Amino acid sequence: MAHPHRRAARPATCVPPCPYQRGVAAPPPGEAPDPGSTCRLPATSRPHGGRPPDRGAAGIEVAVDGIWAFLVVTVTLSISPGPDDVLVLRSSLRGGPRLGMATVAGVAAGSLAWGVATAVGLAAVVARSAPVYEILRLSGACYLVLLGLTPLLAGVRGRARRGVPLPPLDSARQPRAPGGACGAFSAGLMSDLLNPKIGLFYVAVVPQFVPPGAAGLQYSLLLCLIDIGVATTWLGALAWLAHGAVNWLLRPPVVLWSQRLLSTCLIGLGASTAVGL
Repeated sequence: MAHPHRRAARPATCVPPCPYQRGVAAPPPGEAPDPGSTCRLPATSRPHGGRPPDRGAAGIEVAVDGIWAFLVVTVTLSISPGPDDVLVLRSSLRGGPRLGMATVAGVAAGSLAWGVATAVGLAAVVARSAPVYEILRLSGACYLVLLGLTPLLAGVRGRARRGVPLPPLDSARQPRAPGGACGAFSAGLMSDLLNPKIGLFYVAVVPQFVPPGAAGLQYSLLLCLIDIGVATTWLGALAWLAHGAVNWLLRPPVVLWSQRLLSTCLIGLGASTAVGL
């Protein structure tokens, strides 16, 4: 006698064998299933009894791996010496961390402009158009040479030779550097805007780290912002490191030779850019 509170068992229907379960055959139509067979109810049949693969989690893992790989690339490039590093150090020596950070802000703004240009396709036009690329490259080279020649032609060398002591950077008597913060910002901005290699980096390198199926525009902008953040952190650290060594760096002989060295570096970078190195 059936138990009054027990629900009647639902008749089992055999389904075709799962492709993942080899060696299991379904009974012919009209025949009862073998009690020892592996037939299951359709509602409970699932390959291997496991959960279906989570494609969303796999996509997130691929995106995170791509971001970490891009971080390695952008950190390596950021700590490599270049025009931005020289400009930030020179601004910090001339006007302290205030001018140094103004130059960093200009560099970040220039990189952001290149990132937006890459997202809307303008940077690709620059990279593919040889005349436009050459005009930007030569303009940037001339600008770097001009930045290097300016302090050499100014009165910094004459003042250092006369042995006039320079007041500390936090002194109210410290003369402002030519152009002030606006000039430092403009130097960093123009240095990046006139450097087509930044646009070429965003066009050629950034797309390699965009995972398949991701929104290309949004993901490219995200990677550009990561690159700008890494570069800003590194350049800001350089500005404050120069400020920390200010007592030694502001001695007249050091000022003279540091200005000469940094200006020579800018001229050399401009010359190498002009010849396409």
